[in-house]
Amino acid sequence: MRSAIVAALLLTACTTKDSAQDPLDWIDHAEPAGMAKQDIAAGRFRFLSICGYACELPGVGDMTYFRCYSGSASVETVDGTSDVIRSDRHLRLQNKALILASDYNQLIARKLDELGKRTCPIGEQWDALFLALSDYVKRVTAERSGAWVFAFDDPESRRHDFRIHSRGGNGVGEATRSSICEVVSQHGIQRLVRFAETVGDLETPQKTERFSCKAGKLATLGSV
Repeated sequence: MRSAIVAALLLTACTTKDSAQDPLDWIDHAEPAGMAKQDIAAGRFRFLSICGYACELPGVGDMTYFRCYSGSASVETVDGTSDVIRSDRHLRLQNKALILASDYNQLIARKLDELGKRTCPIGEQWDALFLALSDYVKRVTAERSGAWVFAFDDPESRRHDFRIHSRGGNGVGEATRSSICEVVSQHGIQRLVRFAETVGDLETPQKTERFSCKAGKLATLGSV
């Protein structure tokens, strides 16, 4: 009798565990256009964040959100997305959640644009610019020390929008700075964009210079 009771308890525990609802179960039946329509009708403006190794806002981008939409929409992380993949099913749902969030976020961004709630000019591509700058700076410094580009969500407190860091040498140089300004303009950004250029140790650089771009041209240059 005791064995039968133990077996029954184990069966109940296993059944409960297997049938527990996965936080991503709803993804299989979700439809981004319907979700967006319902949320817009309710005046609920949000962007969906998907977490893997890091969290991201697919279809919009973190930099674009902070510069263009943070005053008019919130960010909600999709529960259950993670860099810890539990099963093949979880991987499938995670990938499906990424696609759904991208479609949904673009619909919400489009509506915010229509309502005049975007706080930066339409056409500015901040996240695409960040990727382009990272690629460009690495290419032009390939024969030297290598370099990195950092982007920030709080540019006003830092007094720059991007930081370019080189381990050695004299930095990217003025000719490359002019080319960087052209890259900025190619991504629809004509307003003032500020750069800090550091050389040496990442935390305590030996040299820091600043330059700015506006309308595709090198605007200012100075040392601090």
